[in-house]
Amino acid sequence: MSSCTLQEWKSFIEKYPDAHVLQSSAWGELKSNFGWEPNWLICGEIGAQILFQALPLGFHIGYIPRGPVSTSTTQVGLKDWDDFQQELIDLCRLKKTIFLKVEPDLWERGKEEDCIPYSDFQTSIHSIQPPRSIVVSLRESEAEILARMKS
Repeated sequence: MSSCTLQEWKSFIEKYPDAHVLQSSAWGELKSNFGWEPNWLICGEIGAQILFQALPLGFHIGYIPRGPVSTSTTQVGLKDWDDFQQELIDLCRLKKTIFLKVEPDLWERGKEEDCIPYSDFQTSIHSIQPPRSIVVSLRESEAEILARMKS
């Protein structure tokens, strides 16, 4: 499978409970209200929500926030990686994408080449998303949450 429907993406992402919220269909739907077009790509055990923003003359910019998603913390050596990369390139060409920004869900900066083995990509010093995020349960009282925080 390559490009897929919204329902296929929802089924795929359900298998990855630790996937970042920015890869959820809900995030794609929210971003569509601000001019972004969500697209989904699945190749075996690797998938990504790709957001496209239209530019003049039919061109686009592409963005993969906190993805791709897979069963592994590294895509290097995964059998589906080559197919995924080729499908992604084909989709970007179809959309006349002038650049694609990929921000994998990594805790440490500098590990991008272990996760995204794109031969023609360059690591950027600028990121769109904060470098780290932490999920905090809101089931506890405010005092309990604040007591666990350290400065």
